[in-house]
This record gives sequence, structure tokens and C-alpha cells, in this order.
Amino acid sequence: MSDKRLKMVVMLILLAFLSVAGRLFHLQVVKGPENRMKAEENHVRLRSLIAPRGQILTSDGMIVAKDSAAYDLVVDPIVLRGSTALRWRITRLFRSTQVGRYARISDVRSKLIAGPDETAVGLEFKAEAKDVWGNKLTDRGSGSVRVPSVMEEVAGLVASVAGVDQMEVLERLVHATVRDAYLAFRDVDAVIIGDLSFPVICKLELAMSQEERRLQLNDRFKRKVRLGVYVKARPDRQYPEGAFAAHLIGHVGKVNAEDLEKWGDSYHGVRSKRLKAIDTVGRTGLERRFDFDLRGQWGEQLVDIDGRHNVQEILREVLSVPGEDVVLTLDAEMQRTAEAELRRLGRPGAVVVMDPEDGAIIAMASYPTFNLDTLTEDYSDLLRNREHPLVNRSVSGGYPAGSVFKIATALAVSESLPGSVDCGGHFRIGRFADNATHGDGVVLEEALKRSCNVYFYEAAYRAETETLLDGLRQLGFGAKTGIELPFEGGGRVPTPDWKAKTKRGQWLLYDKEFLAIGQGDLLVSPLQIARLIALVANDGALVTPHIVRERRTFDGRITQREYPVAPLSLDRTVLSRIREGMRQVVNDYGGTAYKAFKDWQPGYTVAGKTSTAQRKTRGRVDNVGWFAGFAPYESPRVCFAVAIEHLNKDEGGGRIAGPVAREILEVIRKRAE
Repeated sequence: MSDKRLKMVVMLILLAFLSVAGRLFHLQVVKGPENRMKAEENHVRLRSLIAPRGQILTSDGMIVAKDSAAYDLVVDPIVLRGSTALRWRITRLFRSTQVGRYARISDVRSKLIAGPDETAVGLEFKAEAKDVWGNKLTDRGSGSVRVPSVMEEVAGLVASVAGVDQMEVLERLVHATVRDAYLAFRDVDAVIIGDLSFPVICKLELAMSQEERRLQLNDRFKRKVRLGVYVKARPDRQYPEGAFAAHLIGHVGKVNAEDLEKWGDSYHGVRSKRLKAIDTVGRTGLERRFDFDLRGQWGEQLVDIDGRHNVQEILREVLSVPGEDVVLTLDAEMQRTAEAELRRLGRPGAVVVMDPEDGAIIAMASYPTFNLDTLTEDYSDLLRNREHPLVNRSVSGGYPAGSVFKIATALAVSESLPGSVDCGGHFRIGRFADNATHGDGVVLEEALKRSCNVYFYEAAYRAETETLLDGLRQLGFGAKTGIELPFEGGGRVPTPDWKAKTKRGQWLLYDKEFLAIGQGDLLVSPLQIARLIALVANDGALVTPHIVRERRTFDGRITQREYPVAPLSLDRTVLSRIREGMRQVVNDYGGTAYKAFKDWQPGYTVAGKTSTAQRKTRGRVDNVGWFAGFAPYESPRVCFAVAIEHLNKDEGGGRIAGPVAREILEVIRKRAE
């Protein structure tokens, strides 16, 4: 060989060596940290361990909300057959952009394109990077790449066994691969088919295992093959009692983009409770109010996998922690009775039953209602329903009160109460009419018993407007009660300022007079009325209504909250006279609730007050009937408020709402025997 040729060969070898050395330097030094991270990702995986949500139970232990196992078909985008080839094709397309070689993808959209011979995926993406001077570079790209045939085979197998559309399955497989590659959702497996039935699970497991076995036998080296799709269990929120206390319990919903943006890193400062794409979050009721407590804490596993993505070792494990159980003050039998009575009437309304000593809610029902287990399917119809079944009428604060509010007026202007009045059917000033002529010498007890408006017109007339308003505020009207339920309404106590701003009118005498008998622009909730009755029954203490008795952790620790009970400076003589008047309403002939309780079992005395509040809805008479009270009279154990809508002109609260309360009290009376 001539020297010239030898030099040429040596030169070529040297160039080849330098080229390899330069490439190695680029990979190990320039790209070393990045490649090291990718290598770690290839053999170390971080897996999230889902924590079950806590249960919700009644005071007697009945479970009304719990997690049970549901099963989804999910995909691991790294193991999925054909995913490596698809990633490579997408990467080549991505690098064709101006900044693609050193940028990250901040947004990507994919859509399948079905052709006669092959299936492709169309992509639109946005790339972002910074140049050496720190300037932001942005580029957009689009194109299409062919979907690997082996991925189509996986989709075909799943679709044929599960009885779903193959293209839909394939599109989800492709979408999961794209998102996993560029949007870093690696701690969550993408759901391909949700809520699998047991027969479909069995068929899928059998078909997938047979296919993996076939592929292994056909492999040259008999290596274990994974399809990359598998059945995975997850907690699924269930409500075993259906419509039982639906407005109170509430429901959960899947997290959305807004939730993830707000709580994706930590949930109220706790990282282990952060929201993830497959998570649920409380949307209404107690599920919403106690979402943080009910939510479990995510666990995680750091696992070492081999080249075929089989787990070799658990490197680190943090176990998940179940959420706390929430135990309610509800009595299951009382709640069922209240709901059954509202359902029997078939009219919109609400019932509240409370312990007058501490404000614990024994029953709270609203009608019409809904079934929590089928809420998702029924939601559109519920929204269109003109009776608004999704609204919790017990706490919404949208009812006129009528005569039951006279109790509040008597307490608010106790110093201005007349000794007696002569009732001729209307008030002595103006044209303030009464519901009847009650005769001469009507005292407070008689005014409550027969619902005499003139007595309370006179009391309000004697008092200053601010005295009346201050007294009503002290009793809690015009403000939320503080119960642990979202979307509580505070109602409305009209004032001169409110009227000037809202109606642009001057506060007149009739505004104060109508307020005194619970009419005009006054709005209250059944819960506020029940708290008023509790104050009368317990001799002047304003309780804080509550529905949660305690919270329990999975290891048995119990958390209880103290609920304030505020004694008010009220005239004890007036309180005693109000209680006597309420006793006469139910037990004495001529009382407005006498007919509803005339054959009531003696020995368990009920005291109450009826009411028929006038209102119009959509141009027609739509009165609201009330019956509120407490029992037993001698030593009150419960107080209650019942409100029923759609009363006609000839119907009253005692006639319609009274029997509802009677059936509820019957349950308590039988227990006391």
C-alpha cells in the first residue's frame, strides 16, 4: 500500500474517531444532566396511591355516603405497545419547527384521521423556548404521523371485548401517549373505559392475558410482553340511601381545569391532599363544606422497573391515609318521617327539627328532592324543573314568615307590648286589616292563640323603628345562622336604608306594621324560625344550629367542635307568656292548631304557632303555610319548623303544615313512652 493511501486511511480513521468522540462529549457532557434524568425516568417510576374518601354517617350509625371500588380500563403510556414508535414520529415532527430542537411543548392537540389503508394522528402544538439572550421564542406547528399498527391491534382487541367503538379507544390511547410524552401527567394513568361491569372485566382480563401470552411465544427471545392496558380499581363515591337527606349530604364531581390550576400543587396548604386529574371534589352540601376533612392523603411508590417495565423493587413507599369520617346529628327515623310527609303532600316545602338546648339538627328535609346516586343522569332535568329541586329550602332564606314572626316581634319590642287591645277587625290607624274580629281585651296569649294582627300592629306602633330592627337582629334575623352547609341564605329584614336603595322609596308606617306581623319585604328560612322557637323553649339562649356531631380519623381519634350558645337579655316574663300562648294555640279550643291536634295523646303536650304568609308567584296566589313549635311543653326536647308552599286562599298553616309536624312528633312521643 502506498504512503498516500495509508495516510488517507489513517485520516479517515482519525476523522471517524473524532466524530465519535465529539458525539460522546455532546451526549455525556453537554446533554449529560438531561440524559441522566431521562435514564432515571426509564427505570424509576413514581406511582400515586389513591386514598379513600371518608364516610358520612347519621347519629345512629347509618352510612349515607361512602367509597366503594369501581374499575376502569387504564393505559400506561410508556408500556403501551406502539407508544415508542409513535413518540419518535411525533418528536421528528416537533423538531421540524424553528425552536423545536431545544424547546418544550406547552400545548398540544391531537385528532385521529382515519384513512382507507392506515390511521394517522393530526397534531397541532405550541413550542416555547428562550435564546441565549433570554428572549422568549414561540412557534406553532402542525402535521400528521402514522399510528403504529400494533397500537391499532390493542385498540381493536379492547373494543371487540368491551363492545365499544375501536376508533374511540384508539383516540384515547393516542391522546394518552401524547399527553404523557409532553405534558408530564405521568403520575396518573389515563382512563380508556370507565366503570367496567364485572362480566366485562373478566372478559378483558382473559383476552389480554391470552394476547400477551401469544405475543411472548412469538417473540424470538420469549420475552414477557405487556399490552400496556390493564384494569385498575379506584374509589367511587356512592350514596346507599339514594335521596335520603340529599340536600344536606351533597355530592362530589370530577375536578376540572380550574380546580387543578388552583389546588394542583397543594390543597389548602397540604400537598398530600392536592387535586389530581382523576380526583373528585365536593360540590354541594356537606361533601363541599367538609371536603378537606373527608379527603384522604395521597400516598406514593417509587418503583424500579426493568427494560420490559416490570416492577423489580419498591425503592420508597409512603402509604395513603384515608379521609376522616363525618358523623351527623341526624336521626335516621326522624329524617325519613319528615321526608315521607313532604312527599305525601306533594308540595314544595321544608322541615327542620332541632334540639333546643344546643342547636343540633335532628332532621332537615326539603321537597322536591333528588336521588344522589342518579344525580349525574338527572341533572339536566333537575335544572329545568320550575320547582327548583336542587335548592335546599330549609336554609335558603326565601320565605315570607307571616304570623309565626309575631313571636319575634313580641320579644323585640317587649317593653312596648300593650296590656290588651280591642280588636274590631282592623287597626285604629289606617286600613291595616286583621283576619277576623277578636273582640275586646285581647292580651298577648290570646293574640298568639287566635293570631290577632291588631295586637302586634299596636305593639309595633308604640315602638321606634330602630328598636324593632335592633331586636330582630339580636334574634338572628337578617343574617346566616352559621350552620355547616354551603349556600345558606341570611334572609332579609327590610330597613329604611334598604328601601331607599332598593325601592327608592321612603320608609312609612305600613312598612313597620307589616314587618311586625311577618309580611311585607321580610324573608326568612325555616332554620331561622326553628332557632327562634329554640330560644323560646330554652328560656332565652340563641343556639348555633349544627349538623355535624364529630369527625373520626381512621385510627380512632375523634374531633368535636364547640358550638356557641349565647344567652340573650330578654324579658323572662314575656318569654313565659309566649310559651303559654303557644300552648293554647295547640291545646285550647279556638287555637289555630287545635284541629290538627285535638285527638292528640295526652301526657305529651305540644306548643306551637301557625302562620299563613301571603305571596304571589308568577301572578297567582302562592301562600306559604307554617307550623312551628316545641315539645314537650313542660321540658322541651325538640323544636321544629314546617313550611309548605302553594297554599290556596282557603288553606292555612294549621290545616296543611300541622299534620306534617304531628307525624314527626309522633315518632318522638312513642320513644318517650
